[in-house]
Amino acid sequence: MSGAAGHGNSTIPHSSIFHTLLSQQDYQRSDPPRLNQTTVVKLGIYITMIHDINEKTREFSISFYLRQIWSDPRLQFGHFQSAPSKIYLGQDSWDKLWIPDIFFPNLKNGEYVDITVSNRRMTLSSTGEIYYIAAIKAIFTCPMKFHNYPFDTQLCPIRLHSFSYLADIVKLEWSGSSVDIIGEVELFSYSIAEINKIDCSQNFSSEVFPSLCANFTFQRKYGTLMTQMYFPSVLMIILSWIPFWIETGIDILVGLMIILALLMQTSTSDLPQISYITAVGIWFLMCVIYVFLALVLYTICQTLKENPDNRVRKFRLWCRILLPVSFCVSSIAYFLFYTKVIII
Repeated sequence: MSGAAGHGNSTIPHSSIFHTLLSQQDYQRSDPPRLNQTTVVKLGIYITMIHDINEKTREFSISFYLRQIWSDPRLQFGHFQSAPSKIYLGQDSWDKLWIPDIFFPNLKNGEYVDITVSNRRMTLSSTGEIYYIAAIKAIFTCPMKFHNYPFDTQLCPIRLHSFSYLADIVKLEWSGSSVDIIGEVELFSYSIAEINKIDCSQNFSSEVFPSLCANFTFQRKYGTLMTQMYFPSVLMIILSWIPFWIETGIDILVGLMIILALLMQTSTSDLPQISYITAVGIWFLMCVIYVFLALVLYTICQTLKENPDNRVRKFRLWCRILLPVSFCVSSIAYFLFYTKVIII
């Protein structure tokens, strides 16, 4: 992003050219560059930081540069004597020119970065091409879905619309490397799987408003959750098989059911209130069912002990085989389904 660099020594701001352009012509800031033609505005988003992905409020906060490029033939100055190829416009010059009325429909809160000075810059070339870049810190809403939590993938968009101009007056396009990440962005709970750029222009009452969307796909990092939730629950299931090998009381099975129920309640404590069951909820429900099944089978074993024949020993043997095998098969099917591994 060479355009974001500082002013070079060979090119200096030339405010006199800018003021001459505004005074020589009947320039109206409210009028688009071309009244009878479509003005193409090329947009670019350059992410400098992804601060947070908040699941409880379903939003994500980022810092980025918004770049806009368009051409205004009213501001050409190539015919001026000894005119440079481009000039750097000063602070607040954007308040005197027509600029695209870009807004973000899913913006929850945002602001221009103005530490020391306003972090915005505008460049005007001799052909009338305007390069406008601004540093923004914003919070966007994200329609998160947690059916597959903690193996979920979240699609969080940044939508850019033209507020008042129709598509026949202003056309929005992505520039070359229009959506990019500057440097390395490290997230605690997610990794960035991909970024898709699409044209999402919308039709309202037979009128088409230009719109672009940058869709960020965030893949959850579930390694920590595996050690915090799945591994302890597997150990509890293994403990529930102990009574079929060693004579113990029924208390251990009841205790395991209580612990699993508590883990099930806390497994989605970081999520917002949802009305559906998640993947981790299905896992803990399966674990509770297996512990309850072990409790029922153990009770049957205790009942068969009153018979003098050898049925209790055979029944215990079947339980020692049936419970581990069925749990392993169910676990493999569960993880293959939710991690999207396809068996051919």
